[in-house]
Amino acid sequence: KLSYFRLTREYHPGCFSKDLPSDIKAKIEDVFGHIKRAYDTLGDEKKKQEYDSKREASPVLVGKELEKKADIKYRQGRTLYNQERYDEALKLLEEAVRLKKNKGIYFLVLAKAKSKVPPFHKKAEEAFQKAIKLEPSNPEFYVELGTYYKEEGFFDKAKKQFKKVLEIDPENKIALEELGLTEKPKKKGLTGIFKQLGKKKKKK
Repeated sequence: KLSYFRLTREYHPGCFSKDLPSDIKAKIEDVFGHIKRAYDTLGDEKKKQEYDSKREASPVLVGKELEKKADIKYRQGRTLYNQERYDEALKLLEEAVRLKKNKGIYFLVLAKAKSKVPPFHKKAEEAFQKAIKLEPSNPEFYVELGTYYKEEGFFDKAKKQFKKVLEIDPENKIALEELGLTEKPKKKGLTGIFKQLGKKKKKK
């Protein structure tokens, strides 16, 4: 129930702007419909028993099937993301993390997709953090969250993430560049996140 209420709060059509394009509204309603149907199935005792009996009949097979389906959804979603079809990618990636909840890379690409779709943009942070929680020693995940914070204008938060990257991977080129620690020709000034912080202060 807690998962259901969390998802309904996040994807209920009423939580989004009425000015959204009709195609995005349709996709939000579609996702919400999937969530409601899943809850209705588990809330109906007869349907739940049928569902449970199928799982108990071959738990290993079901597990492998779910993992395979999740991987297919993830690969399809990642392909769509790379094609910049972000709203379509989002739907498939949501399905992937629903089927397989312990894959950090699934949540990472989901977060990146959310950051590209206006209605879900601000909710990307949660997915980034979930990815990091699942794979805390993966420097790529901190790089992506740092980049997200930088694009949002949260330079202090971004700096913190890039520092974490260097704790794991001291030679990470992206983090070194963002923190202004790479060698640059003289008179070029600060680089990366420090340069952005400087610009921010000048505006004040």
